[in-house]
Amino acid sequence: MKKLGLFLGLVAFSAGWLQAANCSGTMTLATLSAGALPGGCDFNGFNFNNFELSNYIASPNFSGGPQYDGFSGTPAQNLPKLGNYLVNFAALAGGGVSVTFSGAVVQTDGKPAWTVQTTSTAFANFAFEIKYNIGNGTDANPGNNKSVNNLQTLAATLGGVVYTGPGAAPNTEASATFGKVSQVNGGLQSVTDDINFASGSQTKTLNLSANATGTMAITDNLSLVLFNDPNAELRVTSLGNAFDFNSPVPEPMTTGLMGLGLASLAFIRRRQQR
Repeated sequence: MKKLGLFLGLVAFSAGWLQAANCSGTMTLATLSAGALPGGCDFNGFNFNNFELSNYIASPNFSGGPQYDGFSGTPAQNLPKLGNYLVNFAALAGGGVSVTFSGAVVQTDGKPAWTVQTTSTAFANFAFEIKYNIGNGTDANPGNNKSVNNLQTLAATLGGVVYTGPGAAPNTEASATFGKVSQVNGGLQSVTDDINFASGSQTKTLNLSANATGTMAITDNLSLVLFNDPNAELRVTSLGNAFDFNSPVPEPMTTGLMGLGLASLAFIRRRQQR
């Protein structure tokens, strides 16, 4: 009996170790980074893990460089800077989940993140790439987990774009660009778009191909560029993804009642034929 109790205890411990923590509504990239949270966290039935920042580029005219550059020091020095990248998780009506990145208001000149600006020096740029994986949920209760294999759409949104400046003069560029890459079953799917000399937000949807791996690798890119454009400012508020099903997934109880109803109709039809 003692051996059985010890065995069940070990099983319970192992199950708890495999279960990821829950994502809160808003977290920082520092909290979610692979080193800080190796197993990731669960939200609305999915698991999010292996967050990392890469390909950071910024000209001196990007005032937020000291706060957002995650590559200028040791890992211990860089980790606090990742805290300035905010990650918001939200449940979607169709059963999916959205992941939105934004910046904390910490730029040295008081401008909201992310903002690039020019004076007489007519060039400014800022870019970064965030990678992460989305997988099946790891909750101890299987009924709380959803399969990434069933996700069918990925809607990419570049939000809160604000441009002020002289406009589209010859040889002038002012653009906010987002790129989205999804790796499914070893293949790459991507969606890209940009807003030039404009303000607002833009969304493009990618239909996900069939997946049987239980995971997707996501790469997000953001790039802000002012080129040959003096006394201009370009700002982006958010970069987001919405992963969803094309149609709502029936609840287990609904599916069971539907099956019972079909069986009842078949029984009644047989009675009538007799």
